[in-house]
Amino acid sequence: ALSSWHPAGLIYVLPTLHSRMFPWAVALVLAAFRDYRCASSDAFLSEADKRSLAAPTERALLDQLEGVLGLQHRQRTESLQGVLASALEPTVRSLPKNPRGALSAASARYALHRVFVQRHGWMLKGAAPDGGSWSPTSTVLGVGAYLPPRVREVFETHLDSDDGYTLEGVALLAAAIEALVHAEVFVRLNATYAMLDKDVHGSLNQEDASHVIDLYLQVVLLGLQVTKLSREEVAEATTDFAYMFPYWEEVQGLVPEAQLQVAEGLQSFSFMDVARILQRISERLGARLEQTNCQEMRSHLLQAEELNGTGRVRLRDFYASAVDGSAWQFQESIDYLRHMGTLDESDASQPRVIIANYLYLHADCIEGSHFYQYCCANPCEDLMGQLESSIRAPHSTPEEIMRLVSTMSTPSAASNRTLSPALARKLEDVADHHDGLVPLHGRLFAQWMHFAYPHECPYPHLAGTTKISVEGSEEAGLKLSWSEAEMRSYVESSPDSAKATGCDMQDPEQDSCPLTAMWVHEEELVDADGWNATLASRELASKPPSRRVSLGLRTCMLVAFFLSCAASLRSLVQHGLSSLGSSTGDKVGKPQTKAGVIVV
Repeated sequence: ALSSWHPAGLIYVLPTLHSRMFPWAVALVLAAFRDYRCASSDAFLSEADKRSLAAPTERALLDQLEGVLGLQHRQRTESLQGVLASALEPTVRSLPKNPRGALSAASARYALHRVFVQRHGWMLKGAAPDGGSWSPTSTVLGVGAYLPPRVREVFETHLDSDDGYTLEGVALLAAAIEALVHAEVFVRLNATYAMLDKDVHGSLNQEDASHVIDLYLQVVLLGLQVTKLSREEVAEATTDFAYMFPYWEEVQGLVPEAQLQVAEGLQSFSFMDVARILQRISERLGARLEQTNCQEMRSHLLQAEELNGTGRVRLRDFYASAVDGSAWQFQESIDYLRHMGTLDESDASQPRVIIANYLYLHADCIEGSHFYQYCCANPCEDLMGQLESSIRAPHSTPEEIMRLVSTMSTPSAASNRTLSPALARKLEDVADHHDGLVPLHGRLFAQWMHFAYPHECPYPHLAGTTKISVEGSEEAGLKLSWSEAEMRSYVESSPDSAKATGCDMQDPEQDSCPLTAMWVHEEELVDADGWNATLASRELASKPPSRRVSLGLRTCMLVAFFLSCAASLRSLVQHGLSSLGSSTGDKVGKPQTKAGVIVV
C-alpha cells in the first residue's frame, strides 16, 4: 500500500476518493500551497519584479497626495524618493523581514527614524519611541498624528498594511514628510513677512532679507510657532536674543553659506529666494547646533569624567561644573535625570550621570519644526551604519562583530584595538541567547555596544522604565530643574571621595568591571516576529535542496489530502441524507414498493 506521506500516493488517492470531487481537490491543493506558504510567488520574484508589483500602489498613493497637496508637492516627493531609498537601503537590508520579504511596522519605523537622523540630524516626532518599544502605537509608523488629516488618511489607506512595508513605501513616506517640511517653511515665512509688513509679491534688498531671515531663525530656535504669535509677543520673545542664545553668531554664519549655494550673486531677493535659503539652512542647522552647544556639553562632561573611560560622571561633579559657571546647561534635578534614564545608580552611594544618555537621549532639544526636533547627533547611529553596511544581514557571529568593531575608531576608541575579554564574553552570551547568532537590532546588542563605546552609545534601559519627554511631568509633581542654590547644596553635602579607578572597558587586560552591575540579560528586539522568520528561513536554507523540496511538498500534499477527505466525506453524508429524505417522503406519500430501497 502507498504511504500517506508519499506524494505519489496522494496523487493516486485524491481522484479515486470521489471522482466528482477531483476539481475541488485540486483547488484545495492550490489553496494549501498558498495559505500554508508551501510555495510563495514572492520567493520566485526578483527585486525588479517586486518593485514593478509595488509600483501601482506607489502611483496610487502619489495620485492621492497630488489631489490633496497639489502637483508641486508630488513633484518634490518624487524627486526625493530615489535619494531617500538609497539612504534607507543599508538599514532596510540589515533588518529582519517577514515571509513576504517586507518589513514589520516596528522595523519600518526604526528605519524611518534612522534616515532623518543620518540625513539632517532631525528627530522625527512620533518615529522614535519615548522609552518604549519600536512597535508604533499610532498609524503611519507613529508619525500619523503629525500629518495633515487628509494626508494621514492617504497613507493609512495605501501604506499601512498587515503584509508589511517595502523599501519603496518607506522611502515614499520619508520623501512626503521631507516635502511637507519644505512646504512648512513657506507657511512660517509668510507669517514672518506679515509680521514685518513685507509684501510677499515684492522683493527685498540684502538688509531687509537678512532681517527677515534672522527673525525667522530666532523664532525657530526659541521653539515657538510664529503663526500663533502676535507681533508684540514675538518682539518680547526675541529681545536680547544673543544673550539668551550664546551660539547665535555661529548660527548666523549659515546664512551667507546657504545664500552662496542657492542664491549666489543676488542683490534683490524674492519670497521664493528667501524660502530657498531658509530651506537649505533648515537642513544644516542641526549640524551647526551639534558643532556648538552639543560639543560644548560633551567637552564639559568628558572633562568631569571619572579617570577610567567608563563614560560616567559622578553626580557631584556634574553639579559642581554647573555651580562654578562653566557648564550653564547642567541644571536638571536628580528626579528628572532618573526619569530620563540618565543616571547610573548601580552604586547607590555614588550616583553617576551616563554621558551618552545625557547627550543623546535628552529632552532638551529644539523644536525646529512641527515635524521634527534638533537634538545632539548620536555617533552610535554612524557606528551602527558601518556595521549594517559591512554585515548586510540582520545578524552576525560574535567573531565577525568583534573583528569589525575592533577596526571602528571614534575619538575615544582607537582603530585596531583589542577588545577586553569581558566584552568578548558578553557578546558570546548574547549569541548563546540566540542560538549562536547576534541580532543587530535588539536591546542586548545595543547594551554591548554601550560598553564597547561608552562615550558614543547610550545605555538601553528596559522598555517602559524611562521616559524622555516632559509632557505632563510637572503636573505629576516632577521637578525638572534645580536652582543654583539646590545644586550647590548637593555638592557641599556629597563627600568628595576619590574617583574610581578599577575599571577600563577599553583595557584588553581588564577581565572584570564594576559596570557589569548594569548588565541586564533581557532581550527586546526591534522586530521579534521578523527575527523568528529569519531564523526559520536560515534553518530551511541549511537543509539539502532535495530535502527542502521534499519536506515542503509532503507537508502541502498531506494538508490537501486531509482537506479533500473531509470534503468527500461531507459530500457523501449530504448525498446519503438527501436520499434518505427522498425515501422517507416516498414512504409517507405512496404505498410501499420494493423499489424504495436506499442505495449509498
